[in-house]
Amino acid sequence: MSDGGREALAERVREAARRAAERHAAEAHDGMRPIRVAPPAMRPGEAALEEVSRVNTELTNLQRELASRNAELDRLNERKNQLLGMVAHDLRNPLGTIRGFAELLAWELEDVLDDSGHGMLREIVDSSERLSRMIDDLLDASALEAGELALHLEADVDIASIVAATTRLHRTTAERKAIQLSHAVDADAELLVSGDPVKLGQVISNLLSNAIKYSHRDTTVTVSLGLEGDDVVLRVQDQGQGMKDDDLARLFTAYGTTSVAPTAGERSIGLGLTIVKTIVEGHGGTIEVASTSGVGSTFTVRLPCMPASVISSTVPARPSVPHGVA
Repeated sequence: MSDGGREALAERVREAARRAAERHAAEAHDGMRPIRVAPPAMRPGEAALEEVSRVNTELTNLQRELASRNAELDRLNERKNQLLGMVAHDLRNPLGTIRGFAELLAWELEDVLDDSGHGMLREIVDSSERLSRMIDDLLDASALEAGELALHLEADVDIASIVAATTRLHRTTAERKAIQLSHAVDADAELLVSGDPVKLGQVISNLLSNAIKYSHRDTTVTVSLGLEGDDVVLRVQDQGQGMKDDDLARLFTAYGTTSVAPTAGERSIGLGLTIVKTIVEGHGGTIEVASTSGVGSTFTVRLPCMPASVISSTVPARPSVPHGVA
């Protein structure tokens, strides 16, 4: 039978079914008996088409719901970033005041206070510094998500002086754990880069903080700076716990955690290394880590000696902001 003949036959069947349904409905009404009327039989393929149509409708509704929820998440995320900015501003000023007065007292009362008193003032200064770094990390994480982490570039930045100053800031923290900070700089090399001095200091501070945080007592953390080819190379090496391969895989992921714990109960928000990596790459550099479990870790940062015009002043947003140790 041809397709036209099949269609005509199917139409006759449907018409007969319709008439039968109408007849049974009339009889049911006259006799007050409920009659179930079967729907006309579907042609082959009609059921599949109906199911496809139903699925498409569901997908369309789900897409609309997803778009609505994404818009709401974007709104909430923007609100979160605004709140973080306000909180950070409100916290930074009193923290700076606390630290400033503690340093002033330590200087004014140098010959009056005993070792215990000086230790208390150092703890106030160090705690203020740690809180300031945590605030900076939270703000940088929000800026990274929005793709708005700006670099304030300067030419001929003396990275050796930044390393020296940052090392001095961490010396007290290291001494409390009986950790020796070793500082080695190639005095014959011209260690100048184009970059953001504040952000570069943040990179060095995070690496030093991690090294001290995850090292045992009576060990050494070594900071070295030199020139290799066209790159200024910074290395931070510790004699700490080291990391396993699966830890290294998570090291530069946002809020990532590793199996290694701080040796003195220090706390972390898990963003430091993510931010470090992003800042370094924003300067056209690279960061890598070599680590052996039970032996220690070495972080190596390479920064090119390039003019500031080559570096973008805004760091692009990253799909996921890495860490595991900071």
